[in-house]
Amino acid sequence: MTPPSSRKRPPAHTPRADGAPDRPRRRASDRLDIDTAAAESEPLNPARFPLAMRLPMAGAASILLANGLVAILLTALPLQGRPHPILVIAFAAALSLLLTVGLLSRIAASLSARLGEIVEVLGHSRIGDYSHRVERGLGDDIGRVAHNVNLLLSSSAQREKRVLESALSDPLTGLPNRTLLTERLRHMLALSKRQPTPFAIGVIDLDRFKFVNDTLGHAAGDTVLVEVAKRLRATVRDSDTVARLGGDEFVLLLTGGEATVREVASRIIDAMQMPMVHLEQRIDIGLSIGIALYPNHGADDRTLLRHADNAMYQAKRRRSGIEIFSGETNEVRRSYLSMLGELRKALESGQILLEYQPKLDVASGLIVGFEGLVRWKHPTRGMVQPSEFVPFSE
Repeated sequence: MTPPSSRKRPPAHTPRADGAPDRPRRRASDRLDIDTAAAESEPLNPARFPLAMRLPMAGAASILLANGLVAILLTALPLQGRPHPILVIAFAAALSLLLTVGLLSRIAASLSARLGEIVEVLGHSRIGDYSHRVERGLGDDIGRVAHNVNLLLSSSAQREKRVLESALSDPLTGLPNRTLLTERLRHMLALSKRQPTPFAIGVIDLDRFKFVNDTLGHAAGDTVLVEVAKRLRATVRDSDTVARLGGDEFVLLLTGGEATVREVASRIIDAMQMPMVHLEQRIDIGLSIGIALYPNHGADDRTLLRHADNAMYQAKRRRSGIEIFSGETNEVRRSYLSMLGELRKALESGQILLEYQPKLDVASGLIVGFEGLVRWKHPTRGMVQPSEFVPFSE
């Protein structure tokens, strides 16, 4: 017997080179929601009629039937004299042989049909269709094989369902992951090319999430992510998709034109206004949403995601909450990354200045206080407006 450690395992599923969804795999996920309790709870009794008994029984029954027919013929037919015993024995043997061949042919045809059914059901399972089952029939050896095949199909279906769920969903929030989002986005693109249908991609990034993680710990960060996912699911429509790409980045796949998409995005912003709570600690989280519309801002999944991502950085920079892609390409993100690195150096080299603005009492005209204002005196950009660098510092 081969030890378990040396047994060869089937190769893992390899995605198609062109990135298209695997059709048999997709059919499998559509048909995996099946009830396996009946098959698994059905008792597996010993075979009542094993093949080792059926074949000899068929031969014995044929001999008895042939001898009975010969006896009836000898009694009923008006024969002139009695036939020779050897002729009687030869006739009985020939008749027994014919009956045995006939019975065995019937048994072979039945076995062949039932084995063919098992082969057909297993053939469906090879392409990911586990919905077919084998009729057990008689309580014989083939029935035992059929029962075990049904159990194998049920366990394979449940195992593949769990594998697909873990491969296509985010383990923390339960939302679709990047793989499933890409599949749905490409499916939407294919449908829209056949029948033009407007839709949009929205990239969401949480504001102040890093501060929550650094201050309250990763458990609080996980609580925030789960709550954000819950609110997003409750806000979007049934026809929309909410996915998590990783970290604090979520993606929306929204059907409809610009007005509809803006309305959904506004509802999402409103849904995040209520503070979250972790261990009695109130947490305020904001969102920045960048949106790219099909077909105005791209005709493929990568372009749409890239433009929505750029619009999201524009929303962060302007602190506007929602931004539709305006035609700017990677310059927005490059500017963001460049300014973020320069801001670190500015803090070290004293480029960040503090100016004071007096506060006047309108009634008396007297100065009652001062407001501190931060300014960035950049060596090449000049005086950088707070609206340009304060969002990055946060």
